[in-house]
Amino acid sequence: MPPQAIEQRSEFIEMVGLMVQTFGLRRISGRILGLLVFDGAVLSAQDMAEVLETSKGNVSAGLQELQAKSVIHKISHSGDRTTFYELLDHPYAELLTQSCARARKSASAILETLDVVEAEDRERNYRLAQFAQFYVRIADAMEDAGKRILATRCL
Repeated sequence: MPPQAIEQRSEFIEMVGLMVQTFGLRRISGRILGLLVFDGAVLSAQDMAEVLETSKGNVSAGLQELQAKSVIHKISHSGDRTTFYELLDHPYAELLTQSCARARKSASAILETLDVVEAEDRERNYRLAQFAQFYVRIADAMEDAGKRILATRCL
């Protein structure tokens, strides 16, 4: 890999690590994701640990988190006991599906509260309804975005 590509790769990996961290995931999960997206390769945990200059245990924690989010999956090669990992074909639509489900669950919980508030308490009802609607709109937008991603598999 040319020196410029190595630098771009390193910067991209760190950027994705920080971005993913803002969503409450481990930074290492984002760094692994960045590596897999940038390289498009099938890698072992040991390979990742070496490239990312971190421990294999740290990489394992990130791999578990990414598997739980349906972003990567394990693969094996015949005759090799090493487990390898690769990015799923369309992980972004799955991430949107998961986020959509969480938003709908939040809206439902708010609506349950709304159901027990006295009808005469109009201001509180209005605020709760607005809050629930916020989550419904987010869920609708994520669902639509996921469908568009799946419909436009351009690569």
